[in-house]
Amino acid sequence: MDNFVADGIYVDTPPETVFKRLLNPEDLLVWTEGEEATVDPNPGGIYDVRRFDGVRVSGKFRALRPAEFIEIESYFWEKGDQRRGPMVLSITLQPRFEGVWVLTRLDGIDCCDDWKRFATEVRKEIVGNSVAMKRHICLLYTSPSPRDGL
Repeated sequence: MDNFVADGIYVDTPPETVFKRLLNPEDLLVWTEGEEATVDPNPGGIYDVRRFDGVRVSGKFRALRPAEFIEIESYFWEKGDQRRGPMVLSITLQPRFEGVWVLTRLDGIDCCDDWKRFATEVRKEIVGNSVAMKRHICLLYTSPSPRDGL
């Protein structure tokens, strides 16, 4: 097994919209099942999400290219007395037709004991978050706006 997990999902929404939603704390709370999120989308800025299940994921933005790429370094996964990291989380947006492929990759998962079990667990989280993110963004993007008179 490699020292990373990855997932890809197609979102039928423009890359610019997806990029903005990936960095919006209110949106993050929806698809991560979070209770609190802090996002400072600038190099060196904080990324911190605390979920209802007691998990906290945090790191610092290393790179941001609007509508293309997000990279978070010093990424830690914590729950109770368990702490995994540092890892690197990267999200690549690849435009395709009218939408975008969202490719998520978490590198450095072999940072701790029992990392193969952790890899399986965090892969499930990434897949679940990807599906929830797609549903949330597509719902927002396709829902009529109150100013549309509907």
